[in-house]
Amino acid sequence: MAMRTATLVLSLLLIPLAAMAQERSETHKKVSANAPFEIKLVANPSTGYQWKIDTAESAGLDLLSVNDLGTSPPPQMSGEPLVGAPVTQTWLVTPLAPGTARLVLIYLRPWERGVPSKTQVFSLEIAN
Repeated sequence: MAMRTATLVLSLLLIPLAAMAQERSETHKKVSANAPFEIKLVANPSTGYQWKIDTAESAGLDLLSVNDLGTSPPPQMSGEPLVGAPVTQTWLVTPLAPGTARLVLIYLRPWERGVPSKTQVFSLEIAN
């Protein structure tokens, strides 16, 4: 009985750790001031998830103009959009001045609390 209880307690302790698991990737990029570039990320808004800027984790945002261009239409089959299919969300980033910036995008459901499902970090070195 003690072994079963210990296993149950251990299982319950591991559940929050699994829920906190997330995908995280970082991209280092050298860019030029006034030379816009696009960031394209896979999204599935039909599940409630969306990408947004994490202003608390980002730095140097005053050196960037970041515009969310929205999502592409879902793929089609026989002329009809595939409901629930992933789409591509595009951001247009324009470096405004030389320096370094860190743009952190997080993928989450806005109504949920906790760790985002995905985090994409862009460390930018901006040259003249």
